[in-house]
Amino acid sequence: METPTGCPSWCDRTHETYVHRRKVGLAEIGDRAARVVILQTPDGEPTLALSAPGFYVELQIEDHDDIAWLFDRLGRDDIARLVDSAARILAESTP
Repeated sequence: METPTGCPSWCDRTHETYVHRRKVGLAEIGDRAARVVILQTPDGEPTLALSAPGFYVELQIEDHDDIAWLFDRLGRDDIARLVDSAARILAESTP
């Protein structure tokens, strides 16, 4: 579902480029942080971006269960919850 501005309803509308985005949250890793963000180009589907210093990966939101499971098994249930939150945000905004 799009808003009158052309952004999907989940978009935080703070982007200055054509890529829609929503910051889901941060997970502290020592003195650094991992970020979970939802991204979408105008012609693409939403993706889940995981980033930390020196690391960046985009994943298909359909894979969120497997990704959350993996982070949970690695002892990072905080990141697993952020991944689940991203999927929930998208599910709640889809008509």
